[in-house]
Amino acid sequence: MCPCCCCPCCCRPYCAVSHVHNKQALKEQRSCILVPECISAQKGTMRMTTQGTVSKVIESGGAEVPCAPIHDILERYTNGTRHHVDLWILDVEGHEMNVLGGTDFSRTQVDVMVIEDVWLRPMPRMLDVLMGRNGFIK
Repeated sequence: MCPCCCCPCCCRPYCAVSHVHNKQALKEQRSCILVPECISAQKGTMRMTTQGTVSKVIESGGAEVPCAPIHDILERYTNGTRHHVDLWILDVEGHEMNVLGGTDFSRTQVDVMVIEDVWLRPMPRMLDVLMGRNGFIK
């Protein structure tokens, strides 16, 4: 997952990454500032497993990873200076509805979102309804 919250011509974007085991590989592959957390509906921790550069939420085992809503992450990593995301690419391996359901769009303005929906095939309308309620159009 990589929420880009800065204009690329002005400064580097931020990438929230839960796969903390592969930080060095990600630093070599991406130009963003790595935030070693996962984006979730609420502050806390989640158990995750990592395969290559892909992480997934699991019930038991794996590593415990700190998580927070995007507005909390932006607040901490930008010292409260950013509440706007130009482009948010949300690819969290089936955790999308949890992240979006816990996102307070009145606290974080998002211009454009790209959301992986392959995991949402049984419930695609739920995503459309949720995003429509928050002012997004498909």
